Amino acid sequence: MKLLPIFVILDVVGMIVLVIVVMRRKQQSHESGPRREDRGLRKLKPFFQRDVVDRKIASLFADTERSEVVRLLSSDLPTTFGLERLQLALLKLSDGNLAELRRLVEIVTNDAAQFMRVIGQAEWPEAERMGDEYVKLLPEEQEPIFRRDQRQYLRWVER
Repeated sequence: MKLLPIFVILDVVGMIVLVIVVMRRKQQSHESGPRREDRGLRKLKPFFQRDVVDRKIASLFADTERSEVVRLLSSDLPTTFGLERLQLALLKLSDGNLAELRRLVEIVTNDAAQFMRVIGQAEWPEAERMGDEYVKLLPEEQEPIFRRDQRQYLRWVER
């Protein structure tokens, strides 16, 4: 008979935890602009490191191309939002194609405004493709797109 109150307590605690999780998720779905970007960057930022760039170079390019890739990524790239962040974006968009990497490096070195577009295309491809249509969505409509984009980037950078 004394076990019944324990089950009731466990049920109540379980419901409270569930409500907290749902409320937190709902709160995040209403975030927009800088708050959402900060939340997104917290998950990506640990990967903006030299050793990750080196690992991605090794996984994407043949041994014979790697010195050229390193040279390209060491050129005069904008560093406003972090050199490694831009290098990873360039590597992701080039997808192991040296000619495409050359083209992208030329774009960001000749037009400094383009480096943010390159980062956006690499990190947030679906939102970037949608352009103004994405911006016009309500925050709760943007959230699933934001999450998909973040997952795809994390999958890419981790493999």
